[in-house]
Order: sequence, then structure tokens, then C-alpha cells
Amino acid sequence: MKIFQRPGLIGVTLMICLLCLPLSGLGNAAEAPDKAKASQTKAEGRVATDPYKRARALQKEGKYQEAIAEYGRAITINPKHAETYYYRGNAYDALGDLKQAIKDYDKAIEANPQFAKAYNNRAAAYYSSGEKGQALKDYSKALEINPKFAEAYNNRGVCFSALGDKPRAIKDYDRAIELNPQFANAYYNRGSSYSALGDIKQALKNYDRAAELEPKYANAKNVREAKRWELKEYDKEIAANPRSAEAFHKRGNVYYGLGNKRRAIEDYDKALEINPKLAAAYFGRAIAYDAMAEKRRALEDYDQALALNPKLAAAYFRRAMVHISLHDRQKAIDDFKRAAKLGHKDAQKFLQREGIKP
Repeated sequence: MKIFQRPGLIGVTLMICLLCLPLSGLGNAAEAPDKAKASQTKAEGRVATDPYKRARALQKEGKYQEAIAEYGRAITINPKHAETYYYRGNAYDALGDLKQAIKDYDKAIEANPQFAKAYNNRAAAYYSSGEKGQALKDYSKALEINPKFAEAYNNRGVCFSALGDKPRAIKDYDRAIELNPQFANAYYNRGSSYSALGDIKQALKNYDRAAELEPKYANAKNVREAKRWELKEYDKEIAANPRSAEAFHKRGNVYYGLGNKRRAIEDYDKALEINPKLAAAYFGRAIAYDAMAEKRRALEDYDQALALNPKLAAAYFRRAMVHISLHDRQKAIDDFKRAAKLGHKDAQKFLQREGIKP
């Protein structure tokens, strides 16, 4: 399970629950920080433009020591600008100086008590320092200020999980996902909490969604362990009913997820031998052939899947991608249009980007 890192910082590895993974960015705080609130006077809101801008540019380049020096000059000119302390805190954190980072987040919050992202980042610094109780308080304060702060819900969930409260963690992941349905890390973390509670089926659903959104999650250690468990379950199901096309199809999906494409195809073949009208098995086999660069065979299976299920938007989209790889642009556009009409978001984005009407 991962906790989000302060924005723009170098990853610090934390061991949490079942997996040790590098920390990732805390939302888009580094690019879109909370602005100082109206309680600050206009004079307080004016920042030493040149030192501050230089510091931001240096920080984006990873030149943290130089950035810290420039932030210091900006603070000398305007000691009440919350964002200057906030970003300098991020720079100190990048250098591993958590104590100094926390001091700067303190100053940012003192200058702007409604600075939700400063509370969030201070919480992450406390977490990294082993002060999980204080981290929990700061995440809660960030959410009190901004109840729609999806990253803070995810991070607080990690904190609850590390403290042993998996059900509370899952509630926070639920809320993070409700606010941001594309939040791959929250799905992954929720999967890890379900896994820790012994609910492997729910864990797998969440891991699969995380991997769908961000492929890097597909090879995470605890994801693969959960899939191996799932594989054994389908082995049992097939042993009990060797004529279950659905079981072969689903086992094929698991083999594919584990990177064993040839074995996946064998199971899809068996599923279709039992039930030649199983569109999902044609679709799965098409994806496997596609991944193995057997484009013509993939096209044949996408055709079969769509003949059986003309509403399968993902099959139109994937077939369009194959047409592109085969340099058949018009067929690709036709399939993108079909996928878009069925609500496929990526197909809609493609057509919009190309200036093509659905």
C-alpha cells in the first residue's frame, strides 16, 4: 500500500502492509497550490516575484539547495507569504530534512490557516517521521478545510491502515474514489486493505481496476499473489466442471494478467470449443493475440466478438488501434466512431483531438 508523497519530491520508500512501493505525487499540489485566502492583506499577498519565481524554476529542475536559498530571499522580502514556506518545505522534504520541512509547513499554515495542502503535506512528513497519530490529525484537518480533497482521503486511509484500522481505511478509499473515479492508487490501496482482511475477491476487483487505470500496478507483488490465489480457485472450478466455458475464459484472463499469454490463449480456445458463442472469450483471445503482435489473428477475433456482441465498445476501440497499427486509418476512424457512440471515453477523446465528429 502506498502513501502519496509531497508534490514534486523524490520518492521515499515506505513499507506499508503487504508491499513496499515508492511514494508517488500528492495530486497536483506542486502545480496548483491553494492560494492564500482573502484574510491576507494586499501587502501580505505581494510576493518577491523574482526570488520566488527563480526558486520555483530551480525546484522543478531538482535543484533543491539553490531553490531553498532563493525562497529564503523571498521570505526576507515578504515573511508572510504562505506558498513560499509551503514550497520550501517541499524542497526540504526532497532533501530528506523532514524536521525543517515540518517547520516550513507550520509557517505556511500560520500564514494561511486554511491551506489544506500544507496540512496534507505536513501530515505526510509526520507519517514519514513515524508520527502517525499527528499525521492522522493533519489529514483530518485538511479534509475539514476541503471535504473534496481526494488525495487527503487516500492518504488518511493509508494512515488508518498502518494503524491497523482496515475498515476505516476502506471508508476513506471509498470516498477518494467517489471524488475521483480514476484514482488508481486509491483502488490499489483499497485492494490491499481488503486483502489484509482476507477478502481476496474484493481485493482482486480493486487491483484489476488499478491496473486498468495504471498498468504499473499489474505487476505489483501482492497483486500477483492474489491472482495466483484466483488461479487456484478456477483450477478447482474446472476440476469440478470440465465443461464450464466461463471458468476457462476467466482462468484465461488470469493467465493473461500474469503475463502468460500462450496459456491464456489455450484457455480461451477451450472456452470457445465448449461454447462457440462466448463473445468475451473471443475478445480475451483477441487481446492476447494483439499483445503478441499477431494483428491479423487479433482482428479476426475482434470481428467474431463484435458479431456476437455489437455493443462491446472496448472491442471496437481495440480493433481501431489494430487498424492504426496496420495503417488503415479510415477503418480505425469508423471503429473509433462506433466505440464513441457506445460511450467509450478514450475513443471520444481521440475523435475530439483529431477534430472528427462522432
